[in-house]
Amino acid sequence: MCKPITFQNFFYVETYILNIFGILSTETSSVPYKIYSFIVVVCFIAAYPFVLIKDLVSLNFRDALPSWFTFFGFLIVTPLSLSYYIYRAPINGILKEIEQEPFLPSPEKMDNVVKKLITKWWRFKNAQSYLFILAMAATIGIQIILSLVSRLTNADPNNWKLGYGEFVNITYSPNFEIVFVYQSCAVFSSAIVAATIIVIITGVLSYIATQFKILQHNLKIMLSNKNLDNSDVYWNALRKEIEKCVVYHIHITKTLKKFEGMFSIAMLFVFISFSCNVCFDMYRASIIPLQNMGFYRTVFEVTIVLAALFLINKCGETVTYESEQVANAVYNIEFVGTDVRFQKCLVNLIRQSQKPIRVKAGKFIDMSLLSYAQVSWHDTDFYKTVLEGTSLVFATYLINACGENVTHESNQIANTVYEIDFVGTDLRFQKSLVTLMRQSQKPIRVKAGKFMDISLIAYTQIMKTSYTIYAMLKTTNGKKMFPEYEGNLSDSGHINEVQGGCENNSNDQ
Repeated sequence: MCKPITFQNFFYVETYILNIFGILSTETSSVPYKIYSFIVVVCFIAAYPFVLIKDLVSLNFRDALPSWFTFFGFLIVTPLSLSYYIYRAPINGILKEIEQEPFLPSPEKMDNVVKKLITKWWRFKNAQSYLFILAMAATIGIQIILSLVSRLTNADPNNWKLGYGEFVNITYSPNFEIVFVYQSCAVFSSAIVAATIIVIITGVLSYIATQFKILQHNLKIMLSNKNLDNSDVYWNALRKEIEKCVVYHIHITKTLKKFEGMFSIAMLFVFISFSCNVCFDMYRASIIPLQNMGFYRTVFEVTIVLAALFLINKCGETVTYESEQVANAVYNIEFVGTDVRFQKCLVNLIRQSQKPIRVKAGKFIDMSLLSYAQVSWHDTDFYKTVLEGTSLVFATYLINACGENVTHESNQIANTVYEIDFVGTDLRFQKSLVTLMRQSQKPIRVKAGKFMDISLIAYTQIMKTSYTIYAMLKTTNGKKMFPEYEGNLSDSGHINEVQGGCENNSNDQ
């Protein structure tokens, strides 16, 4: 017989990795472990970006590109690690809390749908953890191997290269070996710690989104086995069910906000540093020959950075989307004919759910696919490819006009309900109309990729931006079309000289 699935220690692998690198040191830890934790956190993670400042101020920009990349990389690692280190006790409390009720029902209360949702999340989280952490370890390991090979295969000390900064003279021993060991330990441990913390953040966010899905499922089956009688006996049964859902919704929201507050400032540094890292790596890849192994390593680094940024924003987008779907789940309940008190509770739950929950970095940057698009498209010049599609003006107008029409007609439903002659009708009928009107007042918007509205406003913005870029490119290319005449036409003395020569030639003729 197959052993039943038990959900325990969701983040065992991640916390075990952080424990290896000294992030989970507590007051009850042994003295040797506290010393080891101090070395890793202070000497490696916190001190290394300050060591790189010498390269940033003393070397020219091109030679300091690896140091710039590493510096901004540590602006990701250091805030994340320090945030986790400072809030390690509350974070561990949250990781234990999400394994208990109401987040995780007991096995006898867990139906098949809930089990499938949690199992799907667990498998996705584990696959994401292994792939991302291994990819990060491979990226750093490749550079460490390349640095070691350059030392062993080159007799000329000028060819000895380090991939993450050269803050001292490494053209003689033992400087190279000392810096190589310190750099390898600092960068490798910091990268693994940062990757693990990012996996924990995305795992918790996706788990919160799964909890919203479970809440939607509980709302859908709320009346499946209930009698729609209006007596107090059945109202009490309905009240218990709705109270469970409301308490569950409050628990999910509070846990999310608590977890967001611990990493809010750190995620702001993550956004800024990811953007800078992509810029530096794209520039570095453009000046490295294709035959050089460093080119492919740089491309792989850009891929890892963009993948991490996408995972974070995708999880934030999913949380927002699933929190909005709670209102739709309440609206889909067969509430017509139920107790009026029950319908009032549903109205309050719809009101609360219609305000989407947005995860923010630094309390002002939404963690969403729109933020990811703004960062990645701007850094990689991907917007040029997007703007090429604006030449299809008519097709773009048709798509946006249809989306605008859908939004407009969905808004008219509330007006139609209001125009019903409901005065003097049964009170329960009026309550049902109020619920229908409130749900209809939230317009239905057709979205592209779940974050861009398909509407005439979006079409206007696209056309306006396209024309602005077109005018700028036309002006720029017009100056560069005849570069040999640049400066000559603006030189008045030269123009007069040419004109005078032309007049003398005409007089001679």
